[in-house]
Amino acid sequence: MATLPDTITADSVVPMSSILEALEGVLSEEERQVLLSELIDVSPQGVAPGDLITAELFNQILSDINSLKLRVAALEGSTGAPVITGISPQGDIAINTLVTLTGINFNREFRNNTVRIGDVVIRNFRRGDEFSLAFNVPNEFASLPADLMVTLETDGLVSNSVPIRLVEDIPVQGGQFDITTVDTPDGVMQPGQTIVIAWEIAAATLIDDNLTLALSVDNADGATEAEWQAQTRFSPPSPLSISPGRTVTVAATITVPANAVSADLRLVTTRQDGDTDTPLAPVGWRAGQTLEVSSPNASLDFALTGNANGVQEATIDVFGAAMPGLTFTNGGDAEIRFTLQDNRGGNANANYEYSATIETDPAIWPISFGPLPNSTSNLPAGEDATTSIIMNNAGGSAGDLTFLRVEARQTASTAGGQLQPYTSFILIPLQRI
Repeated sequence: MATLPDTITADSVVPMSSILEALEGVLSEEERQVLLSELIDVSPQGVAPGDLITAELFNQILSDINSLKLRVAALEGSTGAPVITGISPQGDIAINTLVTLTGINFNREFRNNTVRIGDVVIRNFRRGDEFSLAFNVPNEFASLPADLMVTLETDGLVSNSVPIRLVEDIPVQGGQFDITTVDTPDGVMQPGQTIVIAWEIAAATLIDDNLTLALSVDNADGATEAEWQAQTRFSPPSPLSISPGRTVTVAATITVPANAVSADLRLVTTRQDGDTDTPLAPVGWRAGQTLEVSSPNASLDFALTGNANGVQEATIDVFGAAMPGLTFTNGGDAEIRFTLQDNRGGNANANYEYSATIETDPAIWPISFGPLPNSTSNLPAGEDATTSIIMNNAGGSAGDLTFLRVEARQTASTAGGQLQPYTSFILIPLQRI
């Protein structure tokens, strides 16, 4: 069946044959003849393919058709038969979608209605009354997409037919992809070198997914993000197929741009539904230095306590990646509590010293430790520890972005190399609102 627009411009022309085709299934042949004769004094038999009409006349026809459909519905309803006047949502409707029919003369006891979509009969409804009926589209259709007709029957009376287009169910991903940096190059970093950084992606998700892989480059100095990305290759290549419960190692082989001075590098994965995931801590590349990565021996998480004024936990867009962070109003202050999870095995106890710094504009982000202590002694492997800081915002503009870096430095060492010093850290985006 032809599809006609809701309106057209003054310069538009529409073949009369398209209008006649569009009227099929909407009006009976007799109704079409009467309508066209009334509107343009032409019978359907007198219209040849290619005949054109003006925009003004076409829009008038559409208006009159809608008016006629309402009058026909009213006449049908006056006999007691149900009349469907609308379907929501409109457009393509996926299997399992909640659909609502609206109209008149539906059975007030919604369980006494019967809906048919094509040959599929539906008697299980979510809710309804004499003017509406809601149900989930069942997964009982052999071939999709399909254009079908919907009718409603109650008390032996059948409604008018309304078209619906059904499509396959679109699975919705749930859960998350946990990304951890597992390998970085040794030695002093220099522009022009080829380096390899590896990440593990653990799929704590519900359904299979295909991840688009990209290198996120923040705080770049010297070379641009595009120059870094142009010289990056992933193994396995993008897109990466991954199933729930699987862990996949992704290696990025990067030829460092010749003019690079510094950059913070992250893997960003984009799901099929468009959501993104990234490791909390970047790999900090600095010319003339060694690559810095948070030790996997410990991990840090954060949360606001009840002592927060003008500060909220939020998901913040950081160069296209969604990261958990904090938003501050001007003058906002908060106590932020950090939980350290010791991920080691063995029997050695660890000592941790904590520090907190602001990446940019530290003068307007004052920090002090407390009320929890800024160190932990003799922590057994696998246990938790906590620390906290008080910080506030004292200036800047709405939208300004910086990062809070909190480190946990393990300082104890044991005989026989069972425990050596290491540093774990977390970067938290802070944004003024």
